[in-house]
Amino acid sequence: MTSRVYNSSSYSSSISQKLLHKQGVGGRSTAIQNRFIKRWVIWFILITILALFYVWSRIRIVQLGYEINTLQKEYTELDKEAGSMEVEVEKLKSPKRLEEVAHKKLNMHPPKGDQIVLVSPEEIE
Repeated sequence: MTSRVYNSSSYSSSISQKLLHKQGVGGRSTAIQNRFIKRWVIWFILITILALFYVWSRIRIVQLGYEINTLQKEYTELDKEAGSMEVEVEKLKSPKRLEEVAHKKLNMHPPKGDQIVLVSPEEIE
């Protein structure tokens, strides 16, 4: 007959583990561990999402800053161009220039005394 020699500590620990597992104690500890892990995963995901949002918002702010700077330069250039065009329009409208164009290009001269005809308002209707 073979006699089995059991190590009392390993035998008692395996029996106690079996008893604890039957009572659901081991299951509770894994449930607690799973809940703990789930919480940390959720926190990690939330923190990652917040960090990504923060980085995205900073990048967007920098991009908008560049766009604003470009638009300000364009506005300044267009404002200068509009100012120079207004000066040119005023030059073209000047009476001295108009008289010069009328004399040289259109061969017009101021009217002489007999070329002036007065018209009364009644004659217009």
